Amino acid sequence: MLSDISTIEKLDSKLVVLEKSFVNIYDLVEECVTMFNLNAREKDVSLECSWDRSNNVELIEMDPNKIAIVLRNLISNAIKFSKVGGRVTIRIRIMV
Repeated sequence: MLSDISTIEKLDSKLVVLEKSFVNIYDLVEECVTMFNLNAREKDVSLECSWDRSNNVELIEMDPNKIAIVLRNLISNAIKFSKVGGRVTIRIRIMV
């Protein structure tokens, strides 16, 4: 938690630079999910993605490294705190 507060303070004081680029969000999420497939299988947790591509937006301007860190932390914690035989579903819906 202290690390999160420190990061927010660095963002506010412009000490952290965001490396923005246009990234395919679906590919980024898929890469992060793939990293945790083995962990999920070892714990007998179902890990899946659900996509809503109805608005045809795929490229989003973001810092892919920072977003990937957030996604990996969320997925890792979801698996860690799921019961054996549980399910983790990542749902992606782009709002425009």
